[in-house]
Amino acid sequence: MDPLRRTYRCSVLLCLVDTEDTYPLHELAELAMHKEFTFMLAWSSLEAARYLETYRMFENKPAKLIKERVAENHYSVLTDCLTNIRGINKTDVLTLSSTFGSFRNIVMSSMEELSLCPGLGETKVHHLYDAFHAPFDPTHKPTTTPTTAVTPTISTYFSPTT
Repeated sequence: MDPLRRTYRCSVLLCLVDTEDTYPLHELAELAMHKEFTFMLAWSSLEAARYLETYRMFENKPAKLIKERVAENHYSVLTDCLTNIRGINKTDVLTLSSTFGSFRNIVMSSMEELSLCPGLGETKVHHLYDAFHAPFDPTHKPTTTPTTAVTPTISTYFSPTT
């Protein structure tokens, strides 16, 4: 894998998934991350072929052609950012924006403050709070114990089961 990585600007590891066992996928994802490969999963040969066709089609195109265009105003950027969090939709962004006034205030708010927003149930509050407060490094352990109940973070769903 190392010689391939040095030869090409973009190295992709495309895996056709044909098993229910996820442990090999975790191993491949870890290997791809360490070797700086993009790891993609396909659940059918047709889907894998589409990925290859798309990569081939955009092979020599500039990134600006592929990248999604986001409007320059504050609300559009905020919407683009927050709707990437699982379960958060445009209506929730409008509610959060009008309640807290700024992205900084949303990030700094507590779970209790977030739960007071209409339309944000317990699950959305946990997803939103965890997006801003969970460590980027899944092996990192918090130095202080949380005062509120904490739901599993993203690392819980991607760590191999024993």
